[in-house]
Amino acid sequence: MSAPDRKNYSKGTKVVEEEWDADEKMMMKFLKVNAPNSVFYALHILMVDPTHGGLVLFDLGTGQMSHVMSNRTLRQIPVVAFTMSADLSYVLLKHESQSTGAAQQQHQLTHEYSIFSVKDERFYSLMKGTPLQYATWNSAGTDIIFVLENDIHFTHIDGGSSADQAVRLTFTGQTNTVYNGIPDYLYASNNQIFFPSRKRVKGFLKRSQFPEEIHLTPEHALIPSPNGTKVVFLAFNDSEVLETIYVRYGDIPSGASVGESPSLASFRFPTAGEMNPTVSVYVVQLPTADASKDWNLVDGRPSKITQLDVRDFGNPEEEEEDFYIIQVEWVTETELLIQKMSRTQKVTSYILCTLPSETSASCSEVAVKRTSVPSMPRPEERHTVSAGDDIFALAQVMDRDDGAYQHIVRRNRKNGKATPITFGKMDVREILAVDSAAGYAYFLASTRDAPETQHLFRVQNLEFFEDLVECVTCQHSDVSNCSFVSASLTATGKYFIKHCLGPRAPYSTSLSGDALESLMEELALPTNAVEAHGNFSCGPTLRSQLERIGGKSDPTERSVTTAMRMDLATFLSATRDVLTVAIDARGTKGRGRNFQDSFFGNIGNADVEDIIHVATHLSRTVSIIDGDNMVILGLGYGGYVATMALARASSPFACGAAVAPITTFSLYNSAFSERHLGYPLESKANQRRYLATDVSLQVEGLREKPFLLIHGSADETVPLRHSMLLSAALTDKAIPFRQVVYPDQPHELSGVLDHADDLLAEFFDECFQEWSIKREALKDD
Repeated sequence: MSAPDRKNYSKGTKVVEEEWDADEKMMMKFLKVNAPNSVFYALHILMVDPTHGGLVLFDLGTGQMSHVMSNRTLRQIPVVAFTMSADLSYVLLKHESQSTGAAQQQHQLTHEYSIFSVKDERFYSLMKGTPLQYATWNSAGTDIIFVLENDIHFTHIDGGSSADQAVRLTFTGQTNTVYNGIPDYLYASNNQIFFPSRKRVKGFLKRSQFPEEIHLTPEHALIPSPNGTKVVFLAFNDSEVLETIYVRYGDIPSGASVGESPSLASFRFPTAGEMNPTVSVYVVQLPTADASKDWNLVDGRPSKITQLDVRDFGNPEEEEEDFYIIQVEWVTETELLIQKMSRTQKVTSYILCTLPSETSASCSEVAVKRTSVPSMPRPEERHTVSAGDDIFALAQVMDRDDGAYQHIVRRNRKNGKATPITFGKMDVREILAVDSAAGYAYFLASTRDAPETQHLFRVQNLEFFEDLVECVTCQHSDVSNCSFVSASLTATGKYFIKHCLGPRAPYSTSLSGDALESLMEELALPTNAVEAHGNFSCGPTLRSQLERIGGKSDPTERSVTTAMRMDLATFLSATRDVLTVAIDARGTKGRGRNFQDSFFGNIGNADVEDIIHVATHLSRTVSIIDGDNMVILGLGYGGYVATMALARASSPFACGAAVAPITTFSLYNSAFSERHLGYPLESKANQRRYLATDVSLQVEGLREKPFLLIHGSADETVPLRHSMLLSAALTDKAIPFRQVVYPDQPHELSGVLDHADDLLAEFFDECFQEWSIKREALKDD
């Protein structure tokens, strides 16, 4: 369809492409300042001073703000995160990352840490500046627990610390093989497997040109007990996991013909049906501040360490013994709740372990959840809250035609009785807090029939009545500019910080219990109707030459939200006459279990059909869309979807680009592939699904369609082998295509983002120009 005349659709000043880098840096600086950047400590909030910079401590009880660190002091080191000791006397500052490998993967990153004394206003280096894999404050006092060379250490801070003060708690760590307290590759790269409690975790907004790949990846697998006497941690053994080898090219000096000689690098990469890492759960008693270095060591090994045996819990009929640990949470100082999931991802066991002494433990199964198809909840969805004899957790609750929605269920751990306390066509995404005294549970959820939104709700947890569910943030005065909300709460929910994430520029504000009660007096749940579930981003002129119907890295993750985003779509819309579109196809969470489960075994088919259907419908019904100028782009799984959609005979797309695409799921990571296609060894039907979804067998559909293939050679998320298989299939069929491989670049192409942006933009420009020439030739005929 021909686009309307640009001059009739002018809206604001178009961004000049040369100005984008400067404008983007300014915008991202603004977003970082206004992103959620506050942490609760009892009745205090550690936050960035909104006026002068630096760190301040806000007292919720008195409303007073006290100085912690000036902006000048804070800027002396490249800080990426900060946390405060439980007694508010020290600040632990995390420096920018250093990598122990070429691919910059999360499980390889190390950081230097500094300690700032609030009283003395002095910096101290933790472990004399030795880069650490992870460090955190203990729950009480001024103790720090850290991971160095895959082993856990402990030190007490009193006017700084040094290496000879640290106590080593584990002795089994091995590079690339055994990990204590930090995740291995599979758990680090697949954030849906394990994500520890978010208590006192500092969050930052990070730049990504490919927003589909933004996700919280756990950098640790250890959690101190509430009173700080113990720490629970996971240990991962990858010795039986297959290794993937790639070439590391090293630095090539500018203008030089010969640089560093290439070398081989490897990482453990479990694929579908092959060996997974084994995981174990341990609890270790921590030494006291005045204890000697060998307080709990016998023959150089810790004596007060206990393994929690969870292997025999779950479905006794399961033939395979592999399992995942997907959540560990302290219930009390001597009780732990562990969530164990089978390899097939169909059975989840809730296991309660008690610790009657420093070296003994007793575990029992309090609940089992089974699903007919593989399903793994998001990290925030599996968070539980304990109050007395009740455990509040998320579970599927039936809602007639749409199947089940995710809601809060109160389960009594003594008699096992489960009672849902929310229901209806809304998806509860995270339980934040439970106020036992007032009888309220606080949670984040979409509003009814509007899955693209997110608000803070509370529900009276004693009964099961719809009128007891209240939306806390739905009717704020700024609700039109704040329809996607996150929140940080104190343990009881008496105080909370509201983080507005969109659709306008993000900001944060706090409310007290009194303000909350006043706000609640006249609130009611709104009901929103959304006919088309899509995100549209128009350039200033509103004249559309490009439609980007992009795939996402996780097909269950929502792309369509009202949260503000700064990404490649924004770049294209701001610098070109572009309309970008994001779609939540079948398989996306938040629209009922039927909508989500229909995707299992239908990967690369159901979602591709949905994308093609929406793109075709828009080209025929929206006047500003030029139906001849539509392209598709994706990264990772999105690259797989983009390639499959472009190859379809019914594809409306003129050309496409795939960045680090998955080619065959039999060579992709086991947790993801088996979640969507089933465990290969479980049935022949599952094996056929893997073969049917191999995109290298569909390349004939790419003939005469411009196609750009981009990959980083050091990609440990989707190894380069995937693009090489696709390239070989295209070459074998004599199908022309373009391919770019960036040396030593990881999955996100973090070192060459600007070049990749320009490359994609130029490719699309050429694609549009080619179609314009063909269209004019047809007119002449």
